[in-house]
Amino acid sequence: MKLNPSRYFPYPVLKPYNNDYKNCLFQVTLSVEQRHKSLKLSYSYKIESETIIDLINSEKAEVLFHVENPKTKYRKIVYATEDAQTFDLDLSNLNGNLYVLPIIIAKQEIQSFASNEFIEDYDGLEFYIEPGNILGIYYHFKIDVEKDIKDDVEVDSIINISKKDDLTECFEVDLQHPRITIYVNENTFRHYNSLTDGCKKHKLNIANSMLVIPVLVHVFDQLQKRDEDGATVKLPEDLINKKWYRSLKQILISRFDIDIEKNKFKDMSSLKLTNMIMENLSEKGLEQIVEKIG
Repeated sequence: MKLNPSRYFPYPVLKPYNNDYKNCLFQVTLSVEQRHKSLKLSYSYKIESETIIDLINSEKAEVLFHVENPKTKYRKIVYATEDAQTFDLDLSNLNGNLYVLPIIIAKQEIQSFASNEFIEDYDGLEFYIEPGNILGIYYHFKIDVEKDIKDDVEVDSIINISKKDDLTECFEVDLQHPRITIYVNENTFRHYNSLTDGCKKHKLNIANSMLVIPVLVHVFDQLQKRDEDGATVKLPEDLINKKWYRSLKQILISRFDIDIEKNKFKDMSSLKLTNMIMENLSEKGLEQIVEKIG
């Protein structure tokens, strides 16, 4: 059961909502990088409260992260040792939603907890604090851990070929589905099916080199789109959450150490990226056409 940051506390707690402190702050930033076998979390935090800072400096309190994955029942406490730090989590323990809650806890008993930073409701009051009591709390960070993405490229896992009866052009691309959807007219759909019928490898390579590769080039062009000033255009949130986007991101990181959100990716040609992922299928397709004909 994940901790509830909105819970009631019988004593003052430093928090970003309904704060029990006057003009004080506990703020945390967290960034996440999913690697092949681990999840790297980088954090920093800021505390603006002399009361809490004094407790930390005197080793009566500490900052930590409560990590919980409800689906796998995984829990972990990570202690912050510096104002900026990282920690890794083994992906084998994670699946689905991961919750990270930054908190400040008491390390030892505090007999008379009082402060002039408390709001007026607590003027003149003292509180008994037990070891492990929460003294500060921030919002939950919710992280979606993707576990159903294969590291090797399977075209069927990110591409879907569908027939569209009223389509006049050869094909049309739709990125608003879990898989990249290529709509083709009836003739193209029939020809594609005839090439891929029986899943023979040489036919599949030929079909992909003719249809899927141009579409992936188009997709990478969209992901690398820039504005008039040359700045990368931020992708809509609903696109980033698509299964095909997360799959491409994981494939590029795990196989080529290329982060789709970094400059290295933005500066590469869409054709080169496609060839890397599809393992030069255009060349293989041509070779197999020559073999079958000649």
